[in-house]
Amino acid sequence: MPNAADLQLHIFAALAQEERRLISERTKAALAEAKRRGKILGSNGRILAAKNRRAADEFASQLRTKMDADVLRCSYSEIARHLNDAGITTTTGRKFYPQTVKN
Repeated sequence: MPNAADLQLHIFAALAQEERRLISERTKAALAEAKRRGKILGSNGRILAAKNRRAADEFASQLRTKMDADVLRCSYSEIARHLNDAGITTTTGRKFYPQTVKN
């Protein structure tokens, strides 16, 4: 809106802000009604979190089998260096850092 006057911009901004507020109210009301009906909210997030936890535990277990017992007693930095030198990557295909190993 390159030709809009300041007054028009203020009006549009006020309308947009009011619409945002109304959307928020409707969303909160819908969630409260679903909760009142007994719908369990957020179950997809819990399922996904459990799935991710299992995958992470399995990946960590596989890494432990690939490493010597001596390496497991090293610092996080040394373990990360050992994994990177061995060409092992994280589940996302990136290299290891001390914080990655700690996590």
